[in-house]
Amino acid sequence: MKCGASCLLVATALPAMGAPVTYYTNPQAFAAATNPVIVEDFETAPAEVVLASLTRPIGTFTPYAGTPFSNVYINLPSYTNFGVPGQVGTKLITANGDEDFELFFAAPVTNFGFDTYLNDFSDAEIRLYIEGHTLFDVVLHDHDSTKVGFFGLISDVPITSVRWKTSIGRSVNTGYDNIRIGAGCRGDLNHDGVVDDADFLLFVTGYNLLDCADPAMPPNCPADINADGFADDADFVIFAAAYDRLLCL
Repeated sequence: MKCGASCLLVATALPAMGAPVTYYTNPQAFAAATNPVIVEDFETAPAEVVLASLTRPIGTFTPYAGTPFSNVYINLPSYTNFGVPGQVGTKLITANGDEDFELFFAAPVTNFGFDTYLNDFSDAEIRLYIEGHTLFDVVLHDHDSTKVGFFGLISDVPITSVRWKTSIGRSVNTGYDNIRIGAGCRGDLNHDGVVDDADFLLFVTGYNLLDCADPAMPPNCPADINADGFADDADFVIFAAAYDRLLCL
């Protein structure tokens, strides 16, 4: 799957499971859907140290790339990126060499997002895994290398790990920062961690109005779960499945 600069789509990964995922490259849209908080910004992580792995409250970052050897690396804010002009201005996770590392979440998540840094050599390959380290989906993520990008998702199936891989991604040329996790899942329209009657009332309001452009539509059109501009039967199918599950996890 290709997820470029204007990506906001619904993909069906593992069709036999019937498990839709909504992907985001717009941080504002992701924020509206999940009400997230930043759970890792790497500001307290050890900088300029070549690490065989890195364990943080969010989970463990495990490297695989062998050039020059498997490692993860936290840069200094004064470092520069071949794409983004000037100093990066923040710590982010990268590698002292080619980048291929996986974040094993401390607890499964149904949504997450992070700021992304890329170069002009290749897309980032983002691999998603679920229980049993089963491959769930592979996304090719690309954006203007002179700007900071974003990648996020909301999944109906808990994600247990995410793997990030790029080509010629020397230290700071590619990487990510500001990992966000929200309270909401698909169908949790009020972001309280459950899909219940309160969400149903919000959904019905949007469903009756249909068009997200309607001036009477609640802000951010929460009933438009698949983000296609309308609160319609396609959204109802997603909502009904989430309502039956009740809990976001």
